[in-house]
Amino acid sequence: LDDQPNFDCTLSGSNFSCPNRIAGSYEESGTTLNWHVDTEGSFDGREHAEGTQLGEIDCSGGGCQMLEQQFNTSFPCRLDVEFAATFQG
Repeated sequence: LDDQPNFDCTLSGSNFSCPNRIAGSYEESGTTLNWHVDTEGSFDGREHAEGTQLGEIDCSGGGCQMLEQQFNTSFPCRLDVEFAATFQG
């Protein structure tokens, strides 16, 4: 479990989707970073799920090019992390 607040998901058969599981923004000196993480996956029986958290960060404003160089990336940048979960109760 993590310390993030509850979030909404939709379920279609054994597949689930949780758009904007985490979302936020940061602004400084006319440059804004916006991020969001969506989660999607499927249940395999009653006690096991597998999926992916799909994270994306976008940038707008004059400081984006400097941030791209500093972090050796380009915007929007994306990070996908696979996970597995098991019910323990």
